[in-house]
Amino acid sequence: MNDISPQLVDLGVQLAASATRNTASAITDKISAMRASKSAQEQVSALEQIVSDLIADKNEVTRIAQSYQQELIAQQLTPGDVMYIANTVVPLLEQLADGMDDGGGKLKSQIQSMKPLLSVETVNVLQLLGFNFRQGIGAPLTKRAKEAIEGSGDAGRELQLESLRLQRAAMELAADPEAYLRFREIFPRP
Repeated sequence: MNDISPQLVDLGVQLAASATRNTASAITDKISAMRASKSAQEQVSALEQIVSDLIADKNEVTRIAQSYQQELIAQQLTPGDVMYIANTVVPLLEQLADGMDDGGGKLKSQIQSMKPLLSVETVNVLQLLGFNFRQGIGAPLTKRAKEAIEGSGDAGRELQLESLRLQRAAMELAADPEAYLRFREIFPRP
């Protein structure tokens, strides 16, 4: 799985193109060509074009930097996000643990021991170290939900296999008249 988003790759390509357009040697070559021209009007026009190109490239680099910043901000959880998740998920997990018979609250104690991981400080430190919660946790959860909805994955295959077994048993029942009569005695029609 590729960790770099297509948007970041595109921004990198744009930044590289802008950087190569206006290297010091490229600007020096343009100025040298401009000086070779005899007319003062041509020199002024060439200098105006160079300045205009530099301003356009500066604006392009600023736009790219802002896009990079937006991409990075979109990948990070804010303190408000962390607090909302902690205040929503932990109580839900505790309710689920209360409803399960796990022999003495072992599951609930595990949930309590994991609570500090959902603190603003811990999340900030992990993000500073490069952990991307949206990609590391959100993407796999999204994939699992998709598989559950589509019926793919192990659970979906098991369900399909069980359905095929049921169909096979119904065909075998229909092929054996004595077995079909016994079935009708056990499960009479209402």
